[in-house]
Amino acid sequence: MEQEKKNDYSSKKIYRAIRFVSLRNLILPVISVAIALSIYYVLPFRDAFTPMKAKSSTEAIKLYNQGHKYVSLNIDKLYYTGFDIMADGEVTGSYYYEIVDNKCTFYILSGSLVKDKPQQLENVSITAKMKEPDGLLENMITAFSLTIGWTAEGVSSASGTVVMDQTGYYLERYVAGFVVILADIIYSMVFVTMNIIFILMPGIHISLLRYYAHRPFGIKKAIKELEQDFEERYVLNAGNMYITENFFFNLGKKEVNIISLKNIVLGYEHSRLISIFGIHLKMKHTLYFMGIHGEKIISSEKNTQDVMVVMDYLKENYPDIIWGHTKENKLEAKARIKEHNALAHSNKHKKNIE
Repeated sequence: MEQEKKNDYSSKKIYRAIRFVSLRNLILPVISVAIALSIYYVLPFRDAFTPMKAKSSTEAIKLYNQGHKYVSLNIDKLYYTGFDIMADGEVTGSYYYEIVDNKCTFYILSGSLVKDKPQQLENVSITAKMKEPDGLLENMITAFSLTIGWTAEGVSSASGTVVMDQTGYYLERYVAGFVVILADIIYSMVFVTMNIIFILMPGIHISLLRYYAHRPFGIKKAIKELEQDFEERYVLNAGNMYITENFFFNLGKKEVNIISLKNIVLGYEHSRLISIFGIHLKMKHTLYFMGIHGEKIISSEKNTQDVMVVMDYLKENYPDIIWGHTKENKLEAKARIKEHNALAHSNKHKKNIE
């Protein structure tokens, strides 16, 4: 009974670390999804994808006052003002106007639609962005009023409060933005789902699945082996890093990793100085291991003393581990892994023949 309690405690310690890390890993993807959804609802994606249909500019203006930004409409007659919008020496848009019920509505038509700048257009169908007059339009009105013998104030008072801008309808941009938002939501939700699963079922966490994959027996027996080793063959503990007779456990705040000590091929540490406004606060270390099966084990945000305790123990008891992050060491580690894989494949082939 006492042994069962010990094993239960050890598994709870591992599971508790997995749940804590998984809960922490939920924060960023949840925030990312929230930001993506906020952008989707703030920007007029739905209006851009399915513009409202209007039979006249009067109806379109009513839709604008109801909060819609884009509209598809057909105009009976449009008249050229004689003024264009230029960019890099090319005409990108031309100002046209419509008179309905003694009200003048201005349109900005794309240069591709009115290449020849006809003085009059009939039965024109466009999809446009509805917006309020800006400084550029006000300058055009001032110049336009001189050509028709009116004052700028007179033209402005006869004009509507909304401009129909065909050049402002960038459907491709909204499509690209929507794809990015959708990809971000899907990508983030994959992480949210994974971490929720790990919280509910820590026994299938990636670190444990990696461990199960290289054990010659079932999951229950593999877990029991870990529990017994963690509780009965405990050697040292340094900053949430645990070493037993057979395994290295990192039950940290950012990651949970488990690797058999005899499988460690390469080890090295990386230091990072944490500073604020040029004031050096503390030094943090990350311990890296590469395993014989290609595992990459990271133990981050550790203190100097804890890292040195772990490294000193491994150097003394496992002299075959390669230490140092150099090109030569990485090549040697990869060569050992390749040799191990070749030997494992050969043994498996011989076993199949037998």
